Amino acid sequence: MKKIVIALIIGSSFSTLPLMSQISGQNQQQLARQLELMQGVGPVIGGSYDYNKLPENAKKFIRENLKDLQVASVERDLTPLKYEVKFVDGTEIEFNSKGEVIDFEAPDGSSIECHIVEKLLPSKAYRHLKDKKLEKKVEKIDRENSKIEIEIIKGNSLKELVFNLDGKVLKSK
Repeated sequence: MKKIVIALIIGSSFSTLPLMSQISGQNQQQLARQLELMQGVGPVIGGSYDYNKLPENAKKFIRENLKDLQVASVERDLTPLKYEVKFVDGTEIEFNSKGEVIDFEAPDGSSIECHIVEKLLPSKAYRHLKDKKLEKKVEKIDRENSKIEIEIIKGNSLKELVFNLDGKVLKSK
């Protein structure tokens, strides 16, 4: 029978516990079956991270655009590698491994400052928002592989706009 080892990762320390040798025969078989069922499912590895170790592009973006906000926490996810920075006021930003913004969310009921919206969107998408007088109502920008999803504050609800990476509107709801 394979020796199964469970790895426990806490912060930056790494320790292992040989598990199977500490479990009775019947329980070993049950655990082995459960682990087979979970094949491909693994722990999400991440946790608190030092702000000073963020990619330089991320720190530069924060310095240039959010210098008046106080950082509350920084977390790093390893699958895929990304960084989440939360600010005391409730603003949240996710950066990819290169320090590029992939998600920017203002506190609930607040909007992202126009100059930040303009920096994060293709010019064609920003012009669309400006033409419709929506550039001051953007609460969230989420950049995915081939699209950019934007949440617009509309009264007590949110409206969603989806653009491609060139700024063409794909969906409006």
